[in-house]
Amino acid sequence: MLQEVTDEKARHLLAISREMRWSFPSSQGTPIIRGQAATQWIEQAVKERESYANAARVLLENGNQEASVEIACNAWRLWILARDLDGGRAFLASVLDKGEKKPSRARSLALYGDALFAFRQGKIEESRRRSQAALDGALAVNDREALTLAYLALSRIAFEDGDYPKSLNLAVKSREFAYDLDPSMG
Repeated sequence: MLQEVTDEKARHLLAISREMRWSFPSSQGTPIIRGQAATQWIEQAVKERESYANAARVLLENGNQEASVEIACNAWRLWILARDLDGGRAFLASVLDKGEKKPSRARSLALYGDALFAFRQGKIEESRRRSQAALDGALAVNDREALTLAYLALSRIAFEDGDYPKSLNLAVKSREFAYDLDPSMG
């Protein structure tokens, strides 16, 4: 049974989510984690992922949409690690489909996450829409990581469509924006 998340607990989980560091772009595979403590921390966070979803909902209900989107941006990968595509999409929809849809780095990265979930579910048109929204937001805020991932997502869609020249072009754009980022993003 899930415990009720208070505003104070939601803010605490937001702070914890800000400390989450992922050593991979989260498209495929598992995170690169060093040390037993980090491995145990990730395993525990995956088990408690619904607490992050509840925290995002509480923050949204209390009028703090920006913080809600930030939790979504930071924590959606927990559902990837749990291989819970439906749960991840439900979590992201509960945040991304509510309120004002103001472009931000966090919103673009959360949209990328939803595009990835949809892609893995075989929902290509939904993935295309979320990927384009991620790119539009990334362009609006000019964030290199968000641009890298949005172009990656669109490249994946073009490849799935069989448009290999477009896929290559988008992948090259993604790679160009990844140039100055962590090497794992490349």
